[in-house]
Amino acid sequence: MIHLPERVNTLPELFQEAGYATFNQGKEDYNFVHKKSELYTVKGWSEAKSQGKPFFGQIQVTGNTHSRLLAGKKLMDPSRVTVPSYYPDNELYRKEVALHYDMVLSKDIEIGRIMKRLEKDGLADDTIVVFFTDHGAANLIRNKQFCYEGGINVPLLIQWPKNFPITKPGLVNDDLVNTLDIAVTTLAFAGIDPQPHMEGKDLFSREYKPREYVIAARDRCDYTIDRIRAVVTPRYKYIRSFLTDRPYLQSQYRNHYPKYAKACKALIELRNSGKMTDAQKTFCGEERIPHEFYDLKNDPHEIRNLVNDPVYAKEFRRHQQILETWIKQTDDKGQYPESPESLRQVMKRWGDRCVNPEYKAVVEK
Repeated sequence: MIHLPERVNTLPELFQEAGYATFNQGKEDYNFVHKKSELYTVKGWSEAKSQGKPFFGQIQVTGNTHSRLLAGKKLMDPSRVTVPSYYPDNELYRKEVALHYDMVLSKDIEIGRIMKRLEKDGLADDTIVVFFTDHGAANLIRNKQFCYEGGINVPLLIQWPKNFPITKPGLVNDDLVNTLDIAVTTLAFAGIDPQPHMEGKDLFSREYKPREYVIAARDRCDYTIDRIRAVVTPRYKYIRSFLTDRPYLQSQYRNHYPKYAKACKALIELRNSGKMTDAQKTFCGEERIPHEFYDLKNDPHEIRNLVNDPVYAKEFRRHQQILETWIKQTDDKGQYPESPESLRQVMKRWGDRCVNPEYKAVVEK
C-alpha cells in the first residue's frame, strides 16, 4: 500500500486549513491511500455557498478524452482528417483520429455547461477556473504513457473574474509550463503559501521566470516496466530510452481492451509485414533506439531523429547534459530497480500479464 509521506499534504487539505470548503466530482485515481472524508468537506459548490464558505473544487469531466462521447454523437468525417505519418493512413486510423476530435468537442460542450451553471448560481464573477488534461488520447497509441508531444503537450486554460488582479484577458503564453506549476499557481490565487518541498512555479508571480526546460518521464505503467526520460526546451526535444531490450509496443494494458486493441494490433501487424515507413519505424519497430532528438519547430510530429546530424550535435549534447544533471540532482528514482515487494504486489494485481524479465527474477528468488 502506498502512503504519502507525513510532510506532504494534498491541495484539498491545504485549502481546508485556509478556510475553504473542498469537493471532488468524478475520478479519484490518486494512486495512494486516502480517506475521502479527510480531503473533501462538501459535495459541490452549492453546499459550500450555503455554508458561506469559499470553495476549492475539482470536476473531472465525463470519463475523459479517451472515453465515451457526449450523447454518443459522432461528428467528424474520417475522410477529412489528416493522419500523422507515424501511423498508417488507413480506414482504422482515420476513424481513430476522427474519434479523438469528436471526444475533444464533446468535452468542450460539457465544460460549457459547467461554466453556465456557475453563471446561473451567481458564482461566475467570483470563481477562477483552471482547465487542463492529464495526457493525450489513449486510442492514439503513441500518445498516452509516452513522452512524445502527443502525450505530454496538454492544454492549460485559466479564466478569472474581470476584477481579479492577475493580468489582462486574452493572454496567450508560450512559456514552458510543468503541471507541477498548476498546484503552486492555484495556491497563490488564494494567497496560500506552497509547502517548502513543492517544486512548481507561480505562473503569475512578479518574480516568475520562464522555465528553461521541462522533464517528462515514464516508468512502470500498470504491469508494463519501462524507463523513459525526456527533456523539452522551447525548440527541441530529447528522449532517452533506457530499456532498449524491449520495443515501444511491448505488452501493455491496451492489448486487453477491445476499444484499443485493434489500433495496437494494426501497428504490430504493420511491423511484422515489413512495410513500415521511416516515420513509423522508431515507434513501431522491433528494436528501440536509446536516443531521439527532434526540432519541434520544424518537426512538430517528431519523426526526423537528428541524433546523427552534425548540424544539431551541440544542441543534442546540451540536452543530454541537462538530463544527466537532472538525474543526479534529483536522485531520479527510476535509476534504481523496483523492490521485489513492490513487484510482487504488481503480480498479485495483474497476474500472468506481468511478462517483463524483472518479474521472472522475483519469482525465481
